[in-house]
Amino acid sequence: MNTHAAPTTKVTIKEKAKYKFTDTKNIYEHLEYLGYTLEKLEDPNDDFSLAKSLAKPNVYVTINQHWVKLVVRYGSYEHTALEDIEFFKALNDINKQSRYSLWFVTVDHDDSVIVVSYAAYRGYEKISFGDFVTTYEQECATYAPTLSKWFMRAEDNRG
Repeated sequence: MNTHAAPTTKVTIKEKAKYKFTDTKNIYEHLEYLGYTLEKLEDPNDDFSLAKSLAKPNVYVTINQHWVKLVVRYGSYEHTALEDIEFFKALNDINKQSRYSLWFVTVDHDDSVIVVSYAAYRGYEKISFGDFVTTYEQECATYAPTLSKWFMRAEDNRG
């Protein structure tokens, strides 16, 4: 039996600084080149923005410790979707087919049923990052309509 404790290492703030991600500016410029307008959102722990586009879904962008995370939220799904096995089969099929994105369903704080598409990319390399973003956009454009059967139409939501 080994009674020796594993050595611990304290990391100073100065040491943490050398691991700080420095490509945030390049990522934002690349997203602007791809047609997004960026709006900085408040988050004390991460670099967090909303990338808006008239022709594409709005994307929440989080940059944290060398990771770029993209999230698209599709709202106003019917609550009956949560009881329909076909809805979950459709989500599973999307996840089997997608190259970069992960799709799941959640219920928001206001009881709205939301489908979330999530993708993550490590680091920044101009060509592969561009491929990542355009492929993610294509996946969103391809897969979101397959869930339209469960989407609540505005006329269905009259009070």
